[in-house]
Amino acid sequence: MFPRTITWKDPFTQKEVSREFWFGITPAEIAEMKLAHRKDLSEYLDAIIEAQDNRELILLYKALIEEGVGVREEARFLKARDYPDVHKDFFATGAYNQLFVDLLQSGDQGVKFLTDMFPMEFIHEWEAKHQKSYTDAELLELPEPEFREIAGDWKDMDPHMHGIAMRRQELRRNEPSHGPRNKKPKYKGKPGAKKSA
Repeated sequence: MFPRTITWKDPFTQKEVSREFWFGITPAEIAEMKLAHRKDLSEYLDAIIEAQDNRELILLYKALIEEGVGVREEARFLKARDYPDVHKDFFATGAYNQLFVDLLQSGDQGVKFLTDMFPMEFIHEWEAKHQKSYTDAELLELPEPEFREIAGDWKDMDPHMHGIAMRRQELRRNEPSHGPRNKKPKYKGKPGAKKSA
């Protein structure tokens, strides 16, 4: 669950208006979505990433935003779908339109916005499902940029990845040097010898 301040232009006064809305979807709501639409979280996220056209993407974004948007009132999270006043404040103003435009224009950030609405344990399960598994031998052979993308920063690595990273460093240290000292001098022939035709 997280807040987002949305700024839009009032069509009547032409003045900018800002309002904070909250976004979040609980495990219970995820279960309800699956029962109502026969589609679980993993299928929603897969569909967003694999969407082939904007119309399909818009429908997916709209379904998740409608489910997740609300406002915070002290310790309560009032969902727009349950409270008509909150629904009007979001959908009947420029807030919804502005958010939609921002998400569609932001590419990967739009997907991140949607995934941030879900509990982290659900996102970790989805990421684990899609993460390619590598053998230790494959991890040792990967180019450094690709290994770093998979393993993350040193402080974020798990103990197994720490071990792989240290073995990669050891292998690099033991590689034969290919610097200028090891280059063989080019053969120039005997002094005064003529170059053959």
